[in-house]
Amino acid sequence: MGEEEFYSLTWWQWGMKVHQINRNMRHREIDLHLKRMELANFINANRGKNDPPIKHEDIIRLSIDDDPKEKDVDLMQATKKVKEMLGGRIKHGNK
Repeated sequence: MGEEEFYSLTWWQWGMKVHQINRNMRHREIDLHLKRMELANFINANRGKNDPPIKHEDIIRLSIDDDPKEKDVDLMQATKKVKEMLGGRIKHGNK
């Protein structure tokens, strides 16, 4: 999109362009998800006896995948880290 075209857009047209881009990104991600599942199935069907099976998340990471780092967060460790960053200005709400 050129500069003149961009500045001539109305708010409605701009909103529709953003909506179109988001929809295209979702469709592209769904296609990638299906292709990586197909590829993982193919690899697992043709793997050796001693080879471990491959998960489709191992091939490519998408935004729909769970982040393993988010699951392993310890609340006390996170609170300590934030206190260190803010210089101990956080007080517990139950005291």
